[in-house]
Amino acid sequence: MSSEEVVEVDDVEAWETTVEKSPDPSLVMFYTHNCPHCHNMGPFFASYTKEFEGKVRFVKVNIADNLMIAAKYGAWYSYL
Repeated sequence: MSSEEVVEVDDVEAWETTVEKSPDPSLVMFYTHNCPHCHNMGPFFASYTKEFEGKVRFVKVNIADNLMIAAKYGAWYSYL
């Protein structure tokens, strides 16, 4: 785990490989493109990749495109 970037997970198979079956810890940001809070948090989320490089993987999941993943973890947004 040496990447300094946020990994965008866009399907269930990638989710399982990147997060669920990975031996490394992951910090996940569930978001939508129309969420103002997500837009505010996004830059901070990305900035922590350098600080925690090699310790944790940063993953983003668009809940509008991945309803199954979002439902499994109770992530929802009322403007969806």
